Amino acid sequence: MPADLTTFVGRRHELTQARKLLSDARLVTLTGVGGVGKTRLATQLARSLRRAFADGVWIVELAPLRDETVLAQTVIDALDITEGSTGSRLEVLRAFVRHREMLLVMDNCEHLLTAAATLIDSLLRRAPGLRVLATSRQALGVPGEHLMPIRPLPIPIPGTIPESGMSSEFAAVTLFVERATAVVPDFLITPENELQIVRICQQLEGLPLAIELAAARLRVLAVDELYTSLSHRFTLLTGGSRTVAERHQTLRATVDWSFDLCTSDEQTLWSRASAFAGTFDLEGAEAVCGDDTSSPESILETITGLVDKSILAREEDTGRVRFRMLETIREYGETKLDPDSSCAEVRQRHLAWCVGLVERAAQEWFGPAQETWCVRLRTEYPNLRVALEYCLSELRDHQTGLRLASPYFLWMACGSLAEGRYWLDRALALSSTPSIVRGQALWTNAFIANTQGDLDAAEAMGQECRAVGTELNDRAIVAAANHMLGCTRLFRGEAVAACELMERALEDYLALGIRTDPEVNLRFELGLAYLFTGRPDLAFEQYDTCRMVCDQHQAQWLLSYALWGIGLIELTRGELDSAATHVRDGLLLKRVFRDTLGLALVLDTLAWITAASGDAVRAATLLGAAAQLWNTFSRQQLLGYKDFVALRERCEAQARRQMGDQGFIEGYSRGAKMPIDDLLAYALGDRVVPTRPQPPVQDGASASLTRRQREICQLIADGLTNKEIAAELVISLRTAESHVQNILTKFGFTSRTQVAALVAQHRTASSNPPDGR
Repeated sequence: MPADLTTFVGRRHELTQARKLLSDARLVTLTGVGGVGKTRLATQLARSLRRAFADGVWIVELAPLRDETVLAQTVIDALDITEGSTGSRLEVLRAFVRHREMLLVMDNCEHLLTAAATLIDSLLRRAPGLRVLATSRQALGVPGEHLMPIRPLPIPIPGTIPESGMSSEFAAVTLFVERATAVVPDFLITPENELQIVRICQQLEGLPLAIELAAARLRVLAVDELYTSLSHRFTLLTGGSRTVAERHQTLRATVDWSFDLCTSDEQTLWSRASAFAGTFDLEGAEAVCGDDTSSPESILETITGLVDKSILAREEDTGRVRFRMLETIREYGETKLDPDSSCAEVRQRHLAWCVGLVERAAQEWFGPAQETWCVRLRTEYPNLRVALEYCLSELRDHQTGLRLASPYFLWMACGSLAEGRYWLDRALALSSTPSIVRGQALWTNAFIANTQGDLDAAEAMGQECRAVGTELNDRAIVAAANHMLGCTRLFRGEAVAACELMERALEDYLALGIRTDPEVNLRFELGLAYLFTGRPDLAFEQYDTCRMVCDQHQAQWLLSYALWGIGLIELTRGELDSAATHVRDGLLLKRVFRDTLGLALVLDTLAWITAASGDAVRAATLLGAAAQLWNTFSRQQLLGYKDFVALRERCEAQARRQMGDQGFIEGYSRGAKMPIDDLLAYALGDRVVPTRPQPPVQDGASASLTRRQREICQLIADGLTNKEIAAELVISLRTAESHVQNILTKFGFTSRTQVAALVAQHRTASSNPPDGR
């Protein structure tokens, strides 16, 4: 849930009504004009309902999205499903929500109405525990949909004035005063200004966006001046174009007025910033919104002015400041660009900035900045999508599109395999002219297809990549093609042929001086080929070399694979403790990346190690989690590797013998439904880096627990959730949550896992008393 930056004003009746509707209906749509507060109401309602849904409340922001074909992928990203199947994004969502009890908030559906309606209808039909809260300027038209129109905030009836001191009973006036106080800290409603404040709210018709923009002007205007400024701009049907829908005219007048109060530089930057989707940072603004006469200092000063005027909202994410426009504000700015000149120029600058960003990331990827780039690229995904759509649909510039989409890490480590395949397929289809960038794109697309299990497509793209390299007399492209064709052979189970192709590719890489990332990537896959041909010592040499090169360059992503590979070989040798250490170390490095393939491999391998160590419950849980991840991005479990499949079958058989079929099924199901953050914590155990130092547990700490808290400790150790604890002890969920938090605080712990471990220690001590007791 996004954090509130300002107070929520009024809407008690609407919250109660919407809560009642959601208790009776599975789809409720909040409708109303732009700027009326649909999103804020939906967010507040969702926050109040978090405890009512066992599997959580999730918000999907659709305003930045322009391409309905990636709607399902956008929902997948919002739900933190790390990957999607090769066939259909919709199938991934169906599988994810099918057995969950959750609330999905779909915000700003109006510009994707048909696609959003189709997706929501499909999910609701297959997930009885799912409820959807949508916001839209018009109904979705889905069977069973309940509409709830959202009106402007209450205001005194136009033409009337409330009794002195009573105006604050109206939510619109309260909102104005609260927002005015934010910009003028000592602002108060007084008998002298009350009448003008009421008239301002009446003139703005109680529209929250208009009120907030108006209140922000009090930074430079007195209330009387503000009212005078509004009087000739916000008369109904005269503030904007008479050709637009009536419901937009007052809002347009509000934004027109705000635009008029901006300086010329602020107006220019506002309109140019409309090229961004979602959010943007100062660096992006300098590249896209500036010109030959702009300096970084002037851009910063102009952005500061727009933040002060509430045109831009400042956000801070992972240590970087970013700026967001309300969608209505962004659309308005876009109308101020000349469609025949300035609009095209700004969009081309935005495209060039996105290409430059990705290419700079490629240059710095294999090094200490890798994690930083991963986070940043994920943040810029809305902008990259807009740039790719513009490039491929309007410019039909396949070369630039391929430059933007071809870096493989963009999709393998930072994003979605299926989305990468979508953009690369589109760009490659525009032209078949051989070029270096086409060869690179074919390699990346073949890589993705291999991972997805689409081996025929991967083979065809690998062969074309080799043909492009041969035609251009480019040995590097030919080597890359042999590398990827070797992967295809490996995935087909032809390990001997795979070794031959990969060894040839490695020899060429080294001869050409193509080191670091391509070399390490190839050595990882060559190690698998050696392992599958019965040469574990050669495999170990490859992984050890990978580890050395990654350590040298501080490149974390492929290092995680090298550690996994070492752990896998140690497992085959029966060195379980060392294997577990290396595999968990690899998992620890993967936390920042969206690397579904790597996570699936690591979780499966941890399950095999755990089962061999005798912990059947943990093995079953990890197996369920791994299987669920494999289902989301590949046509077959474990990419069809028969050796891996045999290891999993052995693991499952061991767990079933110890737990029984029903116990195994329960553990497996628990893992399959576990959220990704909980899953990582579970897999890492006590190796998760704590958020604060953990003091040693003293006997006095447990002695200070109440009888009820000791009961709850036992239930936590038995694996019960807060909701299950509340039911077991016949107490409220809030009380159970409070007890759990107090327990964590008393021990100085950061997770329930630590409580369970402590209880296990005490149970062991009790069952094995010292001699003489």
